[in-house]
Amino acid sequence: HVFNINQVEDLIKEIKSDRDILRLALSFEKDSIVFFHEFKNMGNKAAQEVIEDLINQERGHIKKISEIAKSL
Repeated sequence: HVFNINQVEDLIKEIKSDRDILRLALSFEKDSIVFFHEFKNMGNKAAQEVIEDLINQERGHIKKISEIAKSL
């Protein structure tokens, strides 16, 4: 859903709380990881390294968002 703007707009309308925002953010991060994994092996070694870095960044975002969610 992260790449479908119409669906994102519908999801935003359903947000009622901070937890809802964080759940949506986690979903986006996870979708991004899946998206990057699909392309990872299509490029050369340098491209694969960049994509792996992006995947690791998304994992870091998931960790941060999860920590925030625990504090609510």
